[in-house]
Amino acid sequence: MLKRKGFALILLLATTIAYGQHTTWFTVSNGYSGRGTILLHKDTVITVTAGVGEYVWKTYIHVNYHSLYSGQLFKTDTLDITRITGDSTVNNGLSSRTALIDSFGNLQVGFSYGDRSVGETGKWQSGIFNVNPFQKTGHYLGVDTFTTHVLNYIEINGIRYAITVWHMYISPLNGINNFNLVKLKGEDEVSLVRQQINTLTYQTHIEGVYADNQDIGNVFLSTVDMWCFASTPRCYQNDVVKMDTNGNILWTCRPNNNDSFNTSFFQMVQKPDGNILCSWSDHSYAQSGPVVGAKINENTTVWFAEIEYETGQVLWRKNIRQFLEWRMIPQTTDDPRFKNAQDIYFCDVQLTEDGHIVWVGYRYILYPEPNYWKRIPALLKTDLEANPVWYREYDLVPDDTGDKGMQVFNFVQTPDNGFILTGEYLNRFGEFSGGELWQKTALLRLDSKGCLTPGCDATDNVATVKPSVSLCLVYPNPVNSEIKIQYPENMPSYWTVQLTDILGKTVYHSEEALTSIPVQDLSAGVYFLYLQQQNSFHYETHKIIIER
Repeated sequence: MLKRKGFALILLLATTIAYGQHTTWFTVSNGYSGRGTILLHKDTVITVTAGVGEYVWKTYIHVNYHSLYSGQLFKTDTLDITRITGDSTVNNGLSSRTALIDSFGNLQVGFSYGDRSVGETGKWQSGIFNVNPFQKTGHYLGVDTFTTHVLNYIEINGIRYAITVWHMYISPLNGINNFNLVKLKGEDEVSLVRQQINTLTYQTHIEGVYADNQDIGNVFLSTVDMWCFASTPRCYQNDVVKMDTNGNILWTCRPNNNDSFNTSFFQMVQKPDGNILCSWSDHSYAQSGPVVGAKINENTTVWFAEIEYETGQVLWRKNIRQFLEWRMIPQTTDDPRFKNAQDIYFCDVQLTEDGHIVWVGYRYILYPEPNYWKRIPALLKTDLEANPVWYREYDLVPDDTGDKGMQVFNFVQTPDNGFILTGEYLNRFGEFSGGELWQKTALLRLDSKGCLTPGCDATDNVATVKPSVSLCLVYPNPVNSEIKIQYPENMPSYWTVQLTDILGKTVYHSEEALTSIPVQDLSAGVYFLYLQQQNSFHYETHKIIIER
């Protein structure tokens, strides 16, 4: 009965659900870890995935072609470097997050290839490949003999950029990742834009490169600083870097003002006015003092910040904890440690045609035994100030005791303003997988309202969330000698107080509910006062002007 029920579920979820002018569907496909997804001719969904081959150690790159309207799989191109090299010991590894169609109409992907039997970790190199016909371009992306992977491959204003990571092996538990940002031109020209060389104890990773909608002579980088290494980083913070296309840095901004909390799953998008809106989850934090490990933040939530285009200054920071708590599927575990956790991880973000922003990812839901946990897709639509419009979650098979859900990696917008989420579906011996350990590429198509079935938006405007207000009275403002703080009578204690300058540098910090802060020794200018009530998780920001 379990297998028959699982089979019925697969048929149900993979069948097209049509209503009105919108079509929604969920389907699984060849391979796993689906990442690079694009639309071709507005009716075909192309997804690049990795897949296991006939040998346990051998993986292939699958390019799947699905119908936009039904999710039906048309065909699969299987890419294997052996076809080009003739060497049967060479393996394939998908490393690039993106695929693209170049100006000549070629579908291209970046992936790794190498022999796992060479040296301590194998000798891996990477390249850019045309899919059909399958052939490697002449662009050399390697760095001497180091293992190299293509992390990101994107075209911006007619220029193709690749981020490559090259690994220096130190020991089985230690190594150094270094990064190159390069331009690809013509059939074989590669020029270095920027290089990051790291050490064992401090590393900076280049995670993404983005267009500047105000100036084609600039790009933005998403980078992450990592430190406190003991084979893995305990502390990490993301930065946004504005840079010209020759590699000259114009400014660098660290949106998070609290290095005690790590910025997990950092995302950024440029608004029409040029400002950067970014988000992150404060999922984990480092211990103070000598760092011996990172801890899970039991009160995690999603944070937002806006960065001013010209100066790189943070204009504001906030979270939407109360709204998310109202909309999220409740946790089913009784473990008090996770009572307040909002483990939402956004993996992609895009502007929409109606002038909003959609953040896409997944959330962990914790269960008692034997489920323990599962990942469910999540969408958040906000305005340009990160105020929520709607939030959606999709527990596709809620009663399957082996279901581990869908992990989302990226998404594309459809011509009818809907969304296709791409990732992988994992099931551990559950009903959905027919009692087998099952991991496949997964695609989920939603309509323009983020609905899988009609009517999911019926209660969007039924607001039970109190508007965000400042509970504390802060005065005088402007100020020249002392900031006064008056707390609400029903919450007199357990406040964290932090004052930062306009660049995000902390100039005053206290874990006590101080009623005054001396500022006579600070320079004139704009500052931000952050007040957080630790018991209720209330958080508010006050813009302070110091005059002399």
